[in-house]
This record gives sequence, C-alpha cells and structure tokens, in this order.
Amino acid sequence: EDFLEEGGLDYRLKVLAVVPACCANEYGVREAIKNAQEQLKENEYVHAKEVMERVMHYAVKKSEYFVYGREKTLKALEMGVAEAVVVAEELGEDVILGVVLKAEEKGVKAEVVPRGVEESKTLMQAFGGYAALLSTPAWVLEQ
Repeated sequence: EDFLEEGGLDYRLKVLAVVPACCANEYGVREAIKNAQEQLKENEYVHAKEVMERVMHYAVKKSEYFVYGREKTLKALEMGVAEAVVVAEELGEDVILGVVLKAEEKGVKAEVVPRGVEESKTLMQAFGGYAALLSTPAWVLEQ
C-alpha cells in the first residue's frame, strides 16, 4: 500500500489487487499469492476473453486475414505472415513451447489461452486449438 501511495512502483507494473501478507520475505510473498488467487484467476479469464474476442473478430469480419488449425497456423508462422498466433493450453506443454519459441524467433506475438476458461474450449472445438491472425491475406499461404 505504501508503494502505491508514494508512487514507488515501476509504471510498467500492473497492480491487480492489494492483499494482506504477514511479512516481507519469501513466506509473505507466498501468502500474498495465495490471498490473490481469485483476482489472478479473474485477470487470466479477462485476458483469455479479450484474446478470443480478437480471434472471433478476425474469423468473422476479417476472415481473409485469419487461418486456423495446426498446419495453416504453423505455416503462417514459418512464412512470417502471422502477426499473432493463439494456441490452447490443452495442446500440451511441448507443443506450446515449440509454438512460442518459433513465434519469438519470428518476432510474432504468441498467446496461450489457459485450460479451464470457456474460451479455451471454443478455441479447441472451433479451431483445433490453433489460430493465426495474419498481416497479409491468407491466399499468400497457398502459393
């Protein structure tokens, strides 16, 4: 609370909640995380919802700049035409790590929609767990 009042926190940090903790050591940090579970879960849900709203906007309104499914998403990423890739956590740690590393290599934003939020089920059922928002029309992938 003192940091917030005095403006002592770096401007890049986002405060999700102020929660009680017993002390200012490792145990206190663990207690603060435990006490903030509801706020952290809510923030995760809100972010997943925002990501999937963007995916659905592209799928419906900008479909020429959208691909989904493993093969097309990875091809868009490899060719450097993806501006962002979205994968479901259900795909597994190894798959996610491979996609995130490839995205970093290509300078592309990668988003992982966490398991347990409704949006992840939508991503899995409608798009096979993979989606890419493109910087160029999808027909480029066919050439």
